[in-house]
Amino acid sequence: MTQVADNGIKQDYYFVSSSDSMMDAGVCTPDLDWRNRMNHNVGTLDKVVRVIIGLALLSLIYFLDGNIRWVGLIGVVPLMTALMGFCPLYALFGIRTCPLK
Repeated sequence: MTQVADNGIKQDYYFVSSSDSMMDAGVCTPDLDWRNRMNHNVGTLDKVVRVIIGLALLSLIYFLDGNIRWVGLIGVVPLMTALMGFCPLYALFGIRTCPLK
């Protein structure tokens, strides 16, 4: 089902059926297809820098002793954003370091 809001933007809805009583009452939920929401916003140079920083942070797991070494797991975040080409913080602030198509 497609609805047009007062501002002229189309929004696709799909019917959700679940054992939840609200869902059985026929509540429609917006279509949250992540492929339409997650556009690439991380450029090539930015990806390279993120990989270097991510690997450097992950290396702390091997070089530090005690519980502080687990701080190195933060390195997974820049690695994942580089691999996906999408940074949620960039999307929040409207930043885009990759060229427009």
